[in-house]
Amino acid sequence: MHRRRIRVVVMCVLAAAALEGCGGAKHASSSSSAAGKGSSSTGSASTAAGGPSSSATTTGLTTTGPASRRGASDVRIPASFTIGHGGTLTPPTVSAPAFLAVQLTVASGDGRGHTVLLETPRRKALRVPPGGRASALVAGLRAGRYPIEVDGAPRGALMIGGEPGP
Repeated sequence: MHRRRIRVVVMCVLAAAALEGCGGAKHASSSSSAAGKGSSSTGSASTAAGGPSSSATTTGLTTTGPASRRGASDVRIPASFTIGHGGTLTPPTVSAPAFLAVQLTVASGDGRGHTVLLETPRRKALRVPPGGRASALVAGLRAGRYPIEVDGAPRGALMIGGEPGP
């Protein structure tokens, strides 16, 4: 009788352990590969600074918040530009993977106010204050080249679908 009781207890413990591992929880587990709650991880988005031979890399894949119902997390790729004298955009191009949100930030490096327009299916307009910066979250885009205008003139682009890195 004693052995039978032990066997029943062991079976109950094993059944409970098996059910625990089935993933019936409504929250993401801490072992998920993308990101946990409120965490930050690093990745990269590349920026072309001048020509085919020169490039710089912007790092900082940002994740915030819990995973969504489909298992994806709130990932944002930073894309930072600075407006110089004559409305030039530095770097002229920033690349990011397709379908990830891009945190677009534009700073006034010449001390003047500017209007910046990102030509996407849903145009994004930013008003950059004199000596300041403006930012907007751009939802995940399909692969392609999205022009950036500064004060009505084409000055650069957001390249989506390119490989991150130099």
